[in-house]
Amino acid sequence: MRFLTTLPFLTLTLSIFLTASSSYAEVFYKWEDDSGSWVYGEHPPLGVEAIEIKTHSNRNNDSDSKKDELANKVANAEEAAKQQRALYCKQARENVEALSSEAAIQQRDDAGNVTMLSDEDRATELEKAQMALESYC
Repeated sequence: MRFLTTLPFLTLTLSIFLTASSSYAEVFYKWEDDSGSWVYGEHPPLGVEAIEIKTHSNRNNDSDSKKDELANKVANAEEAAKQQRALYCKQARENVEALSSEAAIQQRDDAGNVTMLSDEDRATELEKAQMALESYC
């Protein structure tokens, strides 16, 4: 259940990762402060003469295979979650149908004893099944 709520976040993260460029440049600046020390940063102070420093990063071609592997893992996880959701939907439909009928419903307690479901318990279980139906279908 928790996996189904984190899946959209995982998918978004993967999408951002896959759309990132394999080669990029960043710009930093170098300037001298009042004490004569060199300072590096992304934005020099106003009114200070700064030297622009460009950095480049070329990622290894292995990153493409890692991206593909990660994309496959996410696709497999999404498919597994989809199948699990379909199973839960089917079970919820069957539960709502059974609990809405006039048929007597039996249940087992923790000790394995079979008892009949009371009207109050039936109403509670029907409410749970309807919530599951709304959630999974």
